[in-house]
Order: sequence, then structure tokens, then C-alpha cells
Amino acid sequence: MSDFMKKTFSFSLATLLSRLTGLVRDITLAHIFGTSPFLDSYFISISFPFFLRRIFAEGAMTSAFIPLYHENMKDHERRNMFVSSVLTSLGSAALSLVILTEIFPKIVPWLFASRASEKIIEYSTHLVRITSPFLFIVFVWSVFYSIHNIHGSYFLPALTPLLSNLGIIFGAILGRNITCVAIGFLIGSITTLIPLVPLVKKLGIVYKPTLRYSKEFFKLFFPTAFAMSVSQIATIVDINMASFLGEGNVSSLQFASRLYQFPYGVLTVALSTVALPVLTTSKDRRDELNRILKRTLFLTIPAAFGLMILSKELVSLFYEHGSFSSSDTSRTSLILSFYSVGLPFYSMIAVLTRSRHAEKEVILPLKNTILISLTNAFLDI
Repeated sequence: MSDFMKKTFSFSLATLLSRLTGLVRDITLAHIFGTSPFLDSYFISISFPFFLRRIFAEGAMTSAFIPLYHENMKDHERRNMFVSSVLTSLGSAALSLVILTEIFPKIVPWLFASRASEKIIEYSTHLVRITSPFLFIVFVWSVFYSIHNIHGSYFLPALTPLLSNLGIIFGAILGRNITCVAIGFLIGSITTLIPLVPLVKKLGIVYKPTLRYSKEFFKLFFPTAFAMSVSQIATIVDINMASFLGEGNVSSLQFASRLYQFPYGVLTVALSTVALPVLTTSKDRRDELNRILKRTLFLTIPAAFGLMILSKELVSLFYEHGSFSSSDTSRTSLILSFYSVGLPFYSMIAVLTRSRHAEKEVILPLKNTILISLTNAFLDI
């Protein structure tokens, strides 16, 4: 087995374990809350934090941080200065976002579910104040995550979302109300940082506040962050349209998305995450990229067909109990069947985008993302 496939398998195994606890989390939420307005409110409240998580953890942060960290890692002083500059500059921005969200929490439901009922908007606003610190937590996590990846550690960082899932599960079971779920989400998110600290300390990385910043980092970060932000336009439109269609539709959309994200996370995110540091350090990028693309299609095409054919059976098996009705199953499975069609295509895009980032090319992926996102949003409307 090649080194790339060993790393991919390690990442996939950890992601699988995390996704399995995520599935238990969703089953628990479906059983207790069904597709109620309360669960709609919770999903809306975490939309903005997850919006930023996709930018930091799955896009701009890793794509900008890993190539530049690799350039500086042999000189410990330069490496520490680079890490400190990123933590100070973007950390301040993330902390400012937390404060603004705490002061103006209503902006989140207004942005993500402007057409929702007053009841949902009111409760979402309450939950936003609980979940907003995640904005800062996920930034620090993404820096530690990137450091682990460049040093060949994939299993542990990919496993940490399991802790967040456990926090939500315990919050739901012990409290049996949506506020406790939000508190569990926040506590679980904080614990995801703990397993990543030992390696950072072992490497001798010491944080020192600094006003200096890396121009090259931001030249890579901002175009990718903008591209990732644009790519989330479709998500914002999706949730807004679902909230307009009535109570329960936001939850159905999220449950379908979570099942789609299971193979996407285990297969695509694993392949694209490992691809970036591998392609960054590879001497023959073209051949390596071709091998990765072939493996991506080999794994995702059967997964897409499986999701499409078994959509109703999967939704019924995992969710249809407790407060989750047969009509909820029909609605959720239809959404899942449409999601499944895009799996191989989005997977190819993810790998190709990482290949460009490995070469410090950000403009072409940006143009591609804008085109895809605008098309998606237009078709939604």
C-alpha cells in the first residue's frame, strides 16, 4: 500500500468513527425532536459557525497554511513566528466575530432563515448566543489540525469531531430540550482542542503575540476564503428556501445533508485532505494527481448509486422512530436522492482544487467556485 493510501486510510478510519457518532447524534435528535420548530432553530443557530468551519477547516486555512508552514518548518524561529502571526491576526478577527454575534445574534437567523416563522427566529436568536463561541474555537482547531497534517498526523485530528458529537448526544439525552443540545455542542467543541495540544507542544511551537503578519499567507488565504464563502451561497439559499416552505423542512434538509456528508466525509474529505500535503511535497504532481482522481471516482460513483437507490430505506432505518414520522422520511429521502447525484462531481472538484492550492494557484479555483455557486443558487430559486 502506498504512503498516500496509508494516510488516506488512517484519515478515513478516524472520519468513519466520527461520522458514526454523528449518525448516532442525528438519530438521537430525530428521535427526541423529530422535524420540530425547535430542531429547525438549532440547525439555523449553528449554520453560521459551520459556514466558517468550512472556510477554516476545509478550505482557506489549510490551503494557505500548509504550503507556507512547510516552507518555514525547518527554521524553528521562522516557523513559530509564522504560526504566531496567523494566530494573532485571524484569531483577533474570529474573536471579534464572536463578540459581534453575541451583541447582534438576530443577524444569523436573518441571514440563514429570513423567511422562517417568528417562533423559529426568536428561538434561533436565543441559541446563537450559546453557540457563537464556536467561531473562535474552530479557528484555533483548524491551525492545530493543519500542523498535525503537515507532520503526517491524520488519524487524531480527524477523530476529534467525535468529541463534539458526544457533547450533543449527552446534552440531548440528559436535558431533553434544545438549549441543552446547544450547550452540549459548545462543550463538545471545546474538548476537540485537547487531543491536538500535545503534538504542538512536542514540536516546540510557542505562541507569542505579534503585530507582524504574513503577506504571502493572506495572498493565498483571502481568495480561497472568498471562494469558500461564495460556495456557501447555495447553502444559505437552501436553508432560506427550506424555511420558507414551512416548519420541519430545515430539519429534513439537514438530515438528508448529514447522510450525504457521511460518504463525502469518509471518502472525499479524506482524499482531498491527504492530497494537499502529499501534492505539496511531491516531485511528480501530475502522476500523483491522476492516481488520486482515479481512486476518487472508483470510490464515490458506487457510493452515489447506493445513496440514490437506498435513500428511503436509509432514512427510514436511521431516523423513522420516536417523533420522526413516515412523512418526514418521504421528504428527507427525496432530498437525499438529489444530493447523491453530485457526490462524484463535488469529490473531483475538491481534489482538483487542492491540487491547484498545492501549486499556490488560487484564482482558477475561485472562478470555478463562483460559477458553480451562482448556478446552484439560481437553480434553487
